[in-house]
Formats: sequence, structure tokens, C-alpha cells
Amino acid sequence: DPAATSLEPADVVLANLTGDMLRRTAAVIAKLVRAGGTLIVSGVLDREADDVVAAFERESLVVASKVAEGEWVGMRLAAG
Repeated sequence: DPAATSLEPADVVLANLTGDMLRRTAAVIAKLVRAGGTLIVSGVLDREADDVVAAFERESLVVASKVAEGEWVGMRLAAG
């Protein structure tokens, strides 16, 4: 559970979680990414991708790139 961590913000954060978990914990994960940093997410099903993107956009992270393989999606998001 990302909310149970006491990690300091970092330049690069990796999160290989389900789309639902990413969506529910977007606010906590976003706080772990330094301004100007990068968040890489994977484990997202194509049908979940729009909801995951919307959750992180609410936290001021924007999609910088997106890769799909079959039904799976990975994304690189940039923190402002």
C-alpha cells in the first residue's frame, strides 16, 4: 500500500500496480515524484488507461509517452 510508506520524493518513481490501485492511490504516488520528475506506471489494462490518466492529471502529472502491448499499457508521466 503506497499510503503506508514513508519514502522521500524522488526524481524517478516506478509503479507496477493494477489500474484500479493506481487510480485509488494516485494522490499518494504523485507526492513521491519530485517537481520535474518522472513517474513510470505499468500493469494497466487498456480499458483502465483513461481513468488512470485522469487520476494522475488531477495530481498535475501529464502523460509524456504511452506504450501498449496487447491489452496492457505502460506510461511515462511528467511532474510539473
